Amino acid sequence: MHEYGHAILDDQVPGFGPSGEADAIGEGFGDYWAGTVGEQNWPTKGPRSACLASWDASSYDTHIPPCLRRLDSTKQYPQDLVGDPHDDGEIWSAVLWQIHGALGGVTADKVIIEHHFLLSANTSFNAAANALMRAASDLGLKNSEINAIRTILQDRGFTVTL
Repeated sequence: MHEYGHAILDDQVPGFGPSGEADAIGEGFGDYWAGTVGEQNWPTKGPRSACLASWDASSYDTHIPPCLRRLDSTKQYPQDLVGDPHDDGEIWSAVLWQIHGALGGVTADKVIIEHHFLLSANTSFNAAANALMRAASDLGLKNSEINAIRTILQDRGFTVTL
């Protein structure tokens, strides 16, 4: 599902990801997509639903469950950027996962998929954050839902101008 997330984003924005931040956004969305699709298949909610690729991580991660990456990172923008798209992508996937928790999966997925149409191939984190706000407004979300998205983005360090 992670790789399918890349295919979705590249179909919506051909050539997506040539810059460092856009590449990280792509990795973060791929992780989010794997989580949101996978969540529907978990028998219970809890720590496992935020865990990705435990099958891969079982040989090197001693946590229970083992995880390649998690969707519930506490990383902040820009101070936690390290220049690796998978590590930096955890900032974006955590934002998307928080939005998922605040709005519910169906609404969050609609906003997240819709905001891709507002991105350029080499978008920045802040431009993507503002595109999320625009998509939420364009889709007619309630003010409380739009404000929840804004708060999540600002609490993670993004500059939201919409």
